[in-house]
Amino acid sequence: MSVGADYRYTQVNSDGTFYADTAGGKRVYDVKFGGFIQAARNIGDYFRLVGSVRFDKEKYFDPKFTERVGLILLQTKQITFTYLIKMDTDSNFL
Repeated sequence: MSVGADYRYTQVNSDGTFYADTAGGKRVYDVKFGGFIQAARNIGDYFRLVGSVRFDKEKYFDPKFTERVGLILLQTKQITFTYLIKMDTDSNFL
């Protein structure tokens, strides 16, 4: 099982040359954070089933959960084939 998290705070500081550094007299900033959990289970000698769930939240977007499922064919220790399905097609990123 794997578990992870990330956090990012960004404050625009271009002295007004590239971005507007303030809006309504306040400094412009963005906060992003998220986390995930992933588990895998072997099915026989040749397959591994993998599943994960991820949560993301950004200051300007609604919270989002994303689920993924994968099936891995274990040919040898050096060669594997992977098929992944992402359950959610919406994205906050363009």
